[in-house]
Amino acid sequence: MFKSTPFRSPLRHGLAACVLAVSASSLAAAQATPEHLWLKENFDGGFSWEATDPQSGEAMSGRGECEMVFGDLYLRCVHLSPAGEPMGVGVSGYNTAAGLYEWSFYGGGGTAISHGRGERDAAANLSWIEGEQYLADGSQIAFRTETRKLETRGWRYTHFFADGDGGWMPVYEAVFVYDSEAE
Repeated sequence: MFKSTPFRSPLRHGLAACVLAVSASSLAAAQATPEHLWLKENFDGGFSWEATDPQSGEAMSGRGECEMVFGDLYLRCVHLSPAGEPMGVGVSGYNTAAGLYEWSFYGGGGTAISHGRGERDAAANLSWIEGEQYLADGSQIAFRTETRKLETRGWRYTHFFADGDGGWMPVYEAVFVYDSEAE
C-alpha cells in the first residue's frame, strides 16, 4: 500500500533550530506579506468543524480557535474534540524566503506530528501542503492536505496519505466554518 519507515525525530531535521532561530529581533524585522494577511483574514478567530470519524463512520463535530501570533506572521489553531477537549494544535505561516506556505500539526496525545510546505491557487480557492507525518507507532508517511473554499460558506479540508503508486489516498475530510463567515 504505502511505504512506512522507522520514526526519525523531526528535531533531527532542524525543527528545533528553526524554533530557536525565531528571536524577538528577527520577528521585529519581519513584515506581514499579503500571504500572511490572507491567513489572518480567512482563518483568525473561532470555528466549528464537522467530519466523519474514520474509524467508526459516525458523524462528529467540534469547535476550535485560531489566532495570529508572533506579530501576525503565524496562525495558531487549537482544535477541540466533540467533548470540548484539546485534540491538536496546528501552526500555519508563510515562508517569504522560500515563497511557500508552511504548516505543522501536533495531534493530541502524540497521535501524529506533521510538517509540510505548499502553495495557494487563489483563482481555484485552493491551498495545499505536502510533507511528512510521523505516527504514534514510530512510522512516517508522506501526506498532502487540500483546503478549498466552499461556494456557500466554510472550507473543505481533506487529508491524504501517499498510496505507494505515486498518488494520494484520502484518509480524512472535514468542513470548517469560521465564526466570521457564519450566517
